Amino acid sequence: MPIKDNDQEYEKEFESTIRSIQYVADGIMLQGIHDNKVRTEYRNEIKKMSDGFRNEVFAGKMTWQEAAKQASNARNELLKLSRDKTWPIGLSIAKKLKSNGLEFSDLQNKYANKLYKSNSNSLRSQVKMDAVHAKIVIKAGVSNSAVDSRLLVFSKCARGFIAISLAISAYNIWTAENKVNATLKEGSMMAAGFAGSMAGGAAGLTCGPGAVVCVPVGAFIGGFMAAFGVDYFWK
Repeated sequence: MPIKDNDQEYEKEFESTIRSIQYVADGIMLQGIHDNKVRTEYRNEIKKMSDGFRNEVFAGKMTWQEAAKQASNARNELLKLSRDKTWPIGLSIAKKLKSNGLEFSDLQNKYANKLYKSNSNSLRSQVKMDAVHAKIVIKAGVSNSAVDSRLLVFSKCARGFIAISLAISAYNIWTAENKVNATLKEGSMMAAGFAGSMAGGAAGLTCGPGAVVCVPVGAFIGGFMAAFGVDYFWK
């Protein structure tokens, strides 16, 4: 039974849809891999910073209070630099978990309460204040382990997904009659899926508090439309 033109058109649209989903997923996976690398750099930098200030105190070059104040400022600055490098989906999640770093006075009260069930203004002992400030310095070098582990797992899964996706693309190229054209098409779709997901995700950041929802949705729609357009209209 011959295939009707309408059936062929529907089949083409269906294949374009599936392939577009594949490439927008690739784009999202790439964001996760990139953000895990940024997170690792951030984790290493804050630990190095914290250790440096502790060594300065042990060497008698500064007090615990001075070290704590500088460590607090450095941690917030490193957080900002890290977020400047983070791509849209990861950035929206990071801001949802922690909008900004705490101010020095907030950290003083936080650890005074944890250590002595009091606010920092009520502490009169220099030994206790030193303990609070030492805690600030130490904690300035520690990242959220739950976030670290989840991002690492996602990054590993993302690498596996992309490996499978590349294998599918390689198969499509291998079985194509015009391998040059197929290679260009696969590459263009992957680039479009990634660029579209980045653009859509960036647009979602304008949602403010709702960015954690808007960004993934925007990334998917942007990547899907870009990849679908390339696939559907490719000659």
